[in-house]
Amino acid sequence: MSKALGSLAIIADKLVKNYVSYERRGFLRKRKKIIKALKGVSFNVKWGEVFGLLGPNGVGKTTTVKILATLLLPDSGKVFIDGVEAFKNLSYVREKIDIMLTVEKGFFLNSLDVKTSYILEHCTGWKENCLRKE
Repeated sequence: MSKALGSLAIIADKLVKNYVSYERRGFLRKRKKIIKALKGVSFNVKWGEVFGLLGPNGVGKTTTVKILATLLLPDSGKVFIDGVEAFKNLSYVREKIDIMLTVEKGFFLNSLDVKTSYILEHCTGWKENCLRKE
């Protein structure tokens, strides 16, 4: 943890993410449409703090989590994990975090702690070693 950032584990600063979509305008015509998923989202999370993202569908919760996990690049803004700028130090940040999104949204895991492994194995029948090459 960086001394300059004190007790902050995560800093999200002015995150912006836009997606391009196309809207049909008749049989052969379509119009480009910009969907603003994130509009300057900022927050801090302290070490040991329980933090949740709540809101209705389509407000950017999953997009925010994917950006924090370095799975998706923001159009602008910065993310700091453990005092390190996330997108300038991808390997360091990915070593520090573990994330598992639902199957339809994808997932990756670095390593599982004993408690998480136990829960996955006994509640879902999934075993950590199924991802490892023998």
